[in-house]
Amino acid sequence: MSDLPKKSNTGKILIVLCCIALAIGAWIWYNNKHKSGFQNDSYEKNKMTLADMEKANPKKFLSAGGDFNKNLFGTKFKVHGKITNTATIANYKDVALNVRFFSETKTIIEQREIVVYDFFPANSTKDFELKIDRPEGCKNVTWSVSSATAY
Repeated sequence: MSDLPKKSNTGKILIVLCCIALAIGAWIWYNNKHKSGFQNDSYEKNKMTLADMEKANPKKFLSAGGDFNKNLFGTKFKVHGKITNTATIANYKDVALNVRFFSETKTIIEQREIVVYDFFPANSTKDFELKIDRPEGCKNVTWSVSSATAY
């Protein structure tokens, strides 16, 4: 009785599929953006933690070495040393050295703290030189890092 042509549902199905595809695409985009932000935040948090740890423990990342000799009159030691900073992020300055003076029997005669006023960037080694009064009876001198200031 009715000779009207049947309407096709193809257009409606195509619109529904496009809406679903857009919704899935938006969901994927949002999740990827949110995840990468989380990973960057986590990386920055870990990086800050490492920097804080290095700044709080300069003795762990700084070392001092070198050699010494007496001056012509034997009243002073001339120290030729190196300070190495193995920290990956933290920079230090004003490194305090604990200098120990020993007798011939390896007994500590005296201890002093001497500050090397210089900058020691991360992953670096710098030379230093000191002229130190030699205590009476002193045959040997050693030094090690006791503290530093992070900057």
